[in-house]
Amino acid sequence: KAFAARVLQEYPDSEESRIDYAFRLAYGRHSSKAETELATSYLAIEEIEKNQLTRWERFAQAMLAANEFMYLD
Repeated sequence: KAFAARVLQEYPDSEESRIDYAFRLAYGRHSSKAETELATSYLAIEEIEKNQLTRWERFAQAMLAANEFMYLD
C-alpha cells in the first residue's frame, strides 16, 4: 500500500509517468513500451467486484512479487 501511495503522490496526473516511476523504484530501470501498454490496460479495467486493495495497490503488489524484484540475474 505504501509503494502505491508513493507512486500516486509523486505523479498525480499522468498514468504513464506513474507506471514508469513504479518500474524505476522497483526494478531500477524504465518501463518498456510493451510493459507500459500492458500496465495501462490493466489499470484501465473497471473493477467489477469489491476488493480490499485499489487497482494501484494490486498493481504494486504484482510488481513486488515479480521474479525481477525477487531475484538477481
